[in-house]
Amino acid sequence: MMKILETKWGRFPQVDHLNPKFIPQSPRLKATLEIDPNGLGERRLEGHIEELAELFPSFTKHRCENEHGFSTSFRPKPGLKKVDLATDVAHLIEHMVIDLQCSLGQMRSCSGITCAYRKPENRYDLFVECADPKVGVFALRFASEVVEEVLKEGKFSPKYKKLLQLAKFIQRNPQISNNPQSLSSALGWSKGAVESHLKELIRMGYL
Repeated sequence: MMKILETKWGRFPQVDHLNPKFIPQSPRLKATLEIDPNGLGERRLEGHIEELAELFPSFTKHRCENEHGFSTSFRPKPGLKKVDLATDVAHLIEHMVIDLQCSLGQMRSCSGITCAYRKPENRYDLFVECADPKVGVFALRFASEVVEEVLKEGKFSPKYKKLLQLAKFIQRNPQISNNPQSLSSALGWSKGAVESHLKELIRMGYL
């Protein structure tokens, strides 16, 4: 099970030195996560990198180096260098949020860092550069749900592709975000499908 305990938006200069790619004075999303690996099943996270790249296409190009021995990329091969499931999940979510900040929030560059607590050991702080806190919080909730579903069920629901498609369309056309009929016509979806997915976006904090 995963819990998002808290989200904040601000500068957080105390982490500037942890990632040399951070842009000075950039605003960041701070998210505190608690991850119980016992509630996530026994599936191997690294076996789902290629599938997750369908939703987060740029993260297989991300490079990451730190003291924990993570792989320098999220490419399906070699994939993640396993540390422990909770830490790998937190790190992967960080990179999913980065991907969505760029693809949905249209940020040209975005960097982040995952910080593990000493106590409790299953708690993490994620710091990700974030121009729009609405997009950042949505990205965090979206990524957390997708990873949890993949680990429990072995795959993610097709609805997540639709949710991203709708979110990206609304991001480009905010003037019709509250008009299901216009969205239905533009996307070629039934009005009922649009309304159902809008409720999901509201639940995730996007609208």
